[in-house]
Amino acid sequence: MGVVSIDYPCFCITYPTTFALNQQVASMKVITIESEAYKALVRKIERIYFYMKEQVEREKFLQPDPSEVWLTDPEAAAILRVSKRTMQRLRSNGKITYSIRGGKAWYAQAEVEHLLPGRVVNNNKTKEASHE
Repeated sequence: MGVVSIDYPCFCITYPTTFALNQQVASMKVITIESEAYKALVRKIERIYFYMKEQVEREKFLQPDPSEVWLTDPEAAAILRVSKRTMQRLRSNGKITYSIRGGKAWYAQAEVEHLLPGRVVNNNKTKEASHE
């Protein structure tokens, strides 16, 4: 097969080159680039790499926004310490908002956390008895 070269100001693309490897024909493009253009490209890639690495490190210490974190039915039930049936009642009674995706109920973490104070039972009898 023939070789065709296209020259640009700072690099050259040569294609198609074919060769057989274990009875399979592979096609390769050979790209040549000036040394300075290559070095500039490598510097840009390195800047992108270090930027992404910095973002990953920064996200390790950031807490996700609870309104953007979604919990499954069993996860929400475990946080609230209720049964799956109670989760169904909360949905049916409009006590918790939810989303159905893939046939499963999903809850915003903020919504689940909003219900936590309502799940606490204050025992006023103990306080009254201790004051007497």
